[in-house]
Amino acid sequence: MRSRIFFSFLAALIPALLLLTLSVELVLVPFITNDVKHELTNATGVLNNAVHASASVATRNHLQAIAEKNLEIARQQLSLVEQGLVTRDEVVRRLKEIFLGQQVGLSGYIYCLNSQGILEVHPNRELVGSDISSFAFARQQIDRKQGYIEYDWSNPDEPSARPKALYMVYFEELDWIISASSYRSEFAELLNPGDFTEVILSLRFGESGYAYLFNKEGELLIHPQLSDFNFFMQQEAPVDFVRAMLREGAGSMEYLWKNPGDPDGRRKIVVFESIPEYGWVVASSAYLDEIMAPVRAARLVVYGSILILVVAFALVSFLLSGRLTRPVRNMVRQLDLNTRMGTAEPLPVEGDDEFGRLAGEFNSFLKQIGAQTAVIRREQERYRSLFEASPDAIFLLHGIHFVDCNPATLFIFAASRQDIIGKTVVDVSPTRQPDGSRSEKAVQAISHGASNPETLQIFEWRHRRLDGRHFDAEVRLKAFTGSAEQSLTIAFVRDITERKRAELALRESEEKYRQLIENAHDAIFIAQDGRIVFANHQTAAMIGYSDQELKAQPFTFFIHPEDRELVIQRHSKRLRGDGGLPQNYVFRLLTKAQTETVIQLSAVLIEWNGRPATLNFARDITEQKRLENAFLHAQKMEAIGTLAGGIAHDFNNLLMAIQGRAELLHVEEKREKQLEHARAIEACVKSAGGLTRQLLGFARGGKYRPQPIDLSQLVRSSADLFGRTRKEIRVTIRCSAVPAVAEVDKAQLEQVLLNMYVNAWQAMPRGGELQIATALTDLDEAAGAANGVLPGRYALITVADSGIGIDQTIMPRIFEPFFTTKEKSRGTGLGLASAYGIIRNHGGFIGVDSEVKSGTVFTVYLPWSEKTPVTEERDDVSSIQGSETILLVDDETMILEVGQAMLEQLGYRVLIAQGGQAAVALMEHQSETIDLVILDLIMPGMDGGETLATLRNISQDVPVVLSSGYALNKQMEQVMAQGCSGFLQKPFSLSELSRLVRQILDSDKQKRR
Repeated sequence: MRSRIFFSFLAALIPALLLLTLSVELVLVPFITNDVKHELTNATGVLNNAVHASASVATRNHLQAIAEKNLEIARQQLSLVEQGLVTRDEVVRRLKEIFLGQQVGLSGYIYCLNSQGILEVHPNRELVGSDISSFAFARQQIDRKQGYIEYDWSNPDEPSARPKALYMVYFEELDWIISASSYRSEFAELLNPGDFTEVILSLRFGESGYAYLFNKEGELLIHPQLSDFNFFMQQEAPVDFVRAMLREGAGSMEYLWKNPGDPDGRRKIVVFESIPEYGWVVASSAYLDEIMAPVRAARLVVYGSILILVVAFALVSFLLSGRLTRPVRNMVRQLDLNTRMGTAEPLPVEGDDEFGRLAGEFNSFLKQIGAQTAVIRREQERYRSLFEASPDAIFLLHGIHFVDCNPATLFIFAASRQDIIGKTVVDVSPTRQPDGSRSEKAVQAISHGASNPETLQIFEWRHRRLDGRHFDAEVRLKAFTGSAEQSLTIAFVRDITERKRAELALRESEEKYRQLIENAHDAIFIAQDGRIVFANHQTAAMIGYSDQELKAQPFTFFIHPEDRELVIQRHSKRLRGDGGLPQNYVFRLLTKAQTETVIQLSAVLIEWNGRPATLNFARDITEQKRLENAFLHAQKMEAIGTLAGGIAHDFNNLLMAIQGRAELLHVEEKREKQLEHARAIEACVKSAGGLTRQLLGFARGGKYRPQPIDLSQLVRSSADLFGRTRKEIRVTIRCSAVPAVAEVDKAQLEQVLLNMYVNAWQAMPRGGELQIATALTDLDEAAGAANGVLPGRYALITVADSGIGIDQTIMPRIFEPFFTTKEKSRGTGLGLASAYGIIRNHGGFIGVDSEVKSGTVFTVYLPWSEKTPVTEERDDVSSIQGSETILLVDDETMILEVGQAMLEQLGYRVLIAQGGQAAVALMEHQSETIDLVILDLIMPGMDGGETLATLRNISQDVPVVLSSGYALNKQMEQVMAQGCSGFLQKPFSLSELSRLVRQILDSDKQKRR
């Protein structure tokens, strides 16, 4: 019995053991290997699809930008026809030149075909006019007229087709389908490997398997452990498998690999696919020892169990044969149950003998199989989670029928799962698409094109929700093989309705602002790199140049030469972002007809095509300026009338006094009375001279003897003198710690200060406080422009009183000549007018701030000088005698007579010449005897400047003193620069004449020694 049991058990055990061994070797090992390969293949395909999808999006956006930009150019050019600036044929010619002058990628180009498929524009001129409607992509262009198309194309000289892409826009006015086309491989630079780092590194296979990406040069682009790594630069690492992957392009293989930190190399299995357009290979790999761990465990359990059973059976078969039947039967029963139910329930363990341990080993084996199954299930669940959680609609199609979808699909289509599954794409689409094509026909064409697993289709489609509402979508289609070798298509659908609305709103906004700019009454233009890069129609209309002429010349070409420096300086500062520039400023343009146009410009800093530029708004104010000048001329004539009346009044009073004193001098016999009348006449002459200086200060602001003066010292001396005569005024002085130096005529500036002191005293009839201060300040360009002076450092004199103040209604008139609010006996109205003219001629200005009953503050601004201030010695009032020969030149007889008498009184020998020609004649004959020439500037015929030049040709060494009743202005300064030794202001006294003549003669003698 035991023998039969033994041999029966042996006969049953051997096939079972063989079956178990075969199950491990022929079922479990291939199953796990194929499952891992399938997982790696799926992951590699997903990564490949992601790369292709991203590349297609980048290529589409790039080509779309080019096509839409050329459409904008075409519309702009055609608008010139509507304006009558060019003909339609000229616009067509220009557009062809523009399109053919562009290159897309490395070998791409712009071409145009019409709605009949006839080529209108193509780089190959032999193809222009040919019909290409027989090509599938051309028929799509004719049907759609706008959008993105991918297709394969081979030129006649190429052995195989290459993937190509185009984006087209429709220019309806010319019936042109403008297409930007190029090979997709030429846009590799648009694709950034970093975009896929997170996706690739997130994939794990087993415990330490991973995905990676490298290029055809062997550089690892993405790897979880290695960076800056090149396979071909490694001497120790085997790289034959890399070359094999690059050579084969796609497949699977095994190879030995060792990562940094690993003690030994390990065998790996890898599934790889190449991306030839970009020279990349994406690979998913796992370690064989990890994926084969369950197999090794199973083998160990099975083969160990066999060995144990054989040994145990040989030793105790007869003893255990009775006990063997029941546990074996129970284990077989459980195994059968697991097989039928597809479970991995543990085998019953009865006792702790060999059969019990065998059952435990089988249970460990089943547990490991269950763990591996759970890992695979989790991977499937993860991909399912991505599918379920995607915000875009994702659905599977068999043909055009829905077989599965994610929740986003149900939300977007406003449907339940029962409403979607089994439906066709046509059922969720309107009858016609936006381009007019029938949805049913278009679906069939797209479904036919989606049969290629290597092709990813991307296009826009209009869907219809089950509630009847339509929405625009961006669709991506990719074919793949599902279970049971069933051909399926996966679709990714994104609702782009809001994006479309935003794009439409953006186009409408752009058109609104374009109309606003083009129809503006002001000229609007953009200046960049010294040229006008954009201008509206009003810009061309304002100065008479066409848009092409405006852009062909530097913008300074259109500016009046006298204003160019100002405009260039402010334009450069604005580009640098400097502050302090005025918001608006005025300058002149030269029109094409060479007439002047005065404009007011407002400019702001902007960025144009990624670089700084200025947006400029220009308004023609030529007529406004003409009216302003006419008004100013009328005001000036009114002021001249006031000035003439005031001069007549004051000079008539002085002439009356002189005439009366002269008549009394004739009839008076007493010497004392005669001297009294003579002194009175002299006083009247001095008063007239003072009045003349004030008039000249107002009219010309002349500078008699400008020299560097410390304003603080001048303020102290003048204020001390004034304070001693006006005891009821409390004078306080606050001077700058740094010398406030300015180049001024001391006498004139003293006159300005005296006028201000007197005005302040008269504004404080009951006494008060007069505060005088000096300081230094800096004026920027805006402050200088506002006051008509140059920017820079200025010396200040502030005169502040606590008087009655100035009413704001008369403030604008306080510097007008003969304007005064005082009684006739207290002022002529020339004080502030002459002060204003003097300071203006010195390059400065006067500021005033006042409030009624709160006092007035006058601030004098004078350009600061770096020169050392001079110190003048007090003049000696006595006359200085001499004996030299002096040539006196003047056109007025009375000046010659009185001048000769005064010089002879001083002891000099005098030669007189009435006019320049007479002076030249005397000099030619007596140049050796003449020691000094006193020359009048303003003479009829040969004036002072011409006379001086002629005298210098005769004698280079004789000193010349220039004399004039006018102040020292620019004309006189030019004559002085020709070699004059001094200037004598008329009227002059005998002492002034004697000092100047003696000084020059003595200086000349020292030079001759």
